[in-house]
Amino acid sequence: MSATKASNFNDPFEFHLQPGGPLTEDAAKSRIEESAQTRVFWDEHRKRYPGLTEDQLEDKFAAEMPRFVANLLANATELIEWQRKRIWELMESAGRVVCFSGETTDPSIETPMWAYYADMHRGVRIHVPEMSFPNKDSLISIFYSDVPPTLDLSLAVTSKGYWDYAYKVMRTKSRAWEHENETRVIIANSSWFSDKDSKGNQRDYIKVKPAFLPRLDLGIKCDKNDVEKAINLKTLYPTLRVYQAMKSPTAYAIAYKELV
Repeated sequence: MSATKASNFNDPFEFHLQPGGPLTEDAAKSRIEESAQTRVFWDEHRKRYPGLTEDQLEDKFAAEMPRFVANLLANATELIEWQRKRIWELMESAGRVVCFSGETTDPSIETPMWAYYADMHRGVRIHVPEMSFPNKDSLISIFYSDVPPTLDLSLAVTSKGYWDYAYKVMRTKSRAWEHENETRVIIANSSWFSDKDSKGNQRDYIKVKPAFLPRLDLGIKCDKNDVEKAINLKTLYPTLRVYQAMKSPTAYAIAYKELV
């Protein structure tokens, strides 16, 4: 099954965020103090001032706090853009993503999705039960909104509040996509592999046990050879059910006929 990098998503508004109110002096100081609770911060501070004792380093930090605050306030706009970039980097480094739409029989939802996700009805729809992914923490149910999440510049990137916010950005999309009822699965870097698809293009994939694929729906324009291959899969996997999509004779809707 195909997996993808976040940078290959088709929606340019993925991981969109909006700036909150201006960063205040108190909020900037709080952010710096929270960052100073980490080992990484003090490791960098020691490198900047080698030879100082721990007490001297703490005194130095306190003395430089006004400068740190002033720099943060002066660069608030750059900080917003850095946050935008950081969310993308987090998703890129997390691994790969597989996106699923919710099951539906509503023609106003199903018909266009066949057109733009299944190669204009030449492709296949794969039914994948949620139980196929035993690690529920890897499942992300998408939330749809009219406005993107608001960035709180006072949050230090090491804080739980920031990670909660980053997760919210990752799972929020424009309400324009609400018809998809999407769930995403994060695939660890150790669990995907690269190979060429039938057209010779390099893609990333995950392996899925056939027992976790109870049903295949073949598009209206699916090639006869692909239909035959799908039917032959039933010999290998007797529990697999294969359906052919077709035009309803009485409505702008898709009907399905089981192939036996």
